[in-house]
Amino acid sequence: MKKSRPILLQSLLVSFIGVALIMLSRIIQKIPIPNDGEYFYSHFFSDAYTKPVMLVFFLVAGVLGFLLELKPWLIGFLLISFTLIALLYEMIVYPTSHNLLPADILFFLFKSIPPVGGAYIGYLIKRSRVKQTE
Repeated sequence: MKKSRPILLQSLLVSFIGVALIMLSRIIQKIPIPNDGEYFYSHFFSDAYTKPVMLVFFLVAGVLGFLLELKPWLIGFLLISFTLIALLYEMIVYPTSHNLLPADILFFLFKSIPPVGGAYIGYLIKRSRVKQTE
C-alpha cells in the first residue's frame, strides 16, 4: 500500500515554489521594485510573470504534476495563487482598488493556463507509466 503525503503540506509546498519562482524571476530579469501604493503587490507579482517565466511555470508544473498527488488543476492554481492573494489583500487594505474584480479573476484564470496545462501533462505521463508497469 502506497503511503500518501499530506495534501496540506503538498499544497503549501506548491504555493511556496510559485512565490520562489517569481522572486527568482524578478532577480534574473532585474525587474525594479514598483512604487508603493495600492497596486504594489499586484505589480510586484504580475510584472515578473513574463512569457519566459510562463514557460518555466509550465515545466515546473509538469514536474509537480508527475511527482505529487494533488489534482493538476489545483497545482496550476496554487503555483500562481500569490497573485490572487495579493489582489484580495489590496482589496481589503485599499477598498477603492480592483473595482473590476471579475476582470481581475478572469486575468488570474488566464495566467493559470500554463501551469495547469503543465501539471496535466505531468499527471498524464505519470498515469501512462503506471499503466505500463501493471
